[in-house]
Amino acid sequence: MAHLTGALVGLVLVVAILAANVIPFASSLPLGLVVLGGTWFLGYGITATLLLGRARRAPSSSDAAYVRTTLRVVADPAAPQTAFEWRNRETAVSFSQANGPASLGEPAAIPEAPSAS
Repeated sequence: MAHLTGALVGLVLVVAILAANVIPFASSLPLGLVVLGGTWFLGYGITATLLLGRARRAPSSSDAAYVRTTLRVVADPAAPQTAFEWRNRETAVSFSQANGPASLGEPAAIPEAPSAS
């Protein structure tokens, strides 16, 4: 959403410059296009940066936290292969079939932690 809003703000700034006739296109077309492109880029960049920074500070939803913990890498420095733990059985079976000999062992269920609510 931040990228879409940034692009829209950039386009509004370009239209405002064109409507105000700030750049005489008849005499300096290349310079005018550079100014319009720079205006769009500034409008987009500033808006997207502000909105993405704001979104980064918001806490994750419980659904997002669940999805992020669906795949866990079990780190074992002594093992040459990487082991994974899964919450979703279908995803685990699909991953195991796709990776074949590279996967370590068979998919196993992860015990669910009791919910706080």
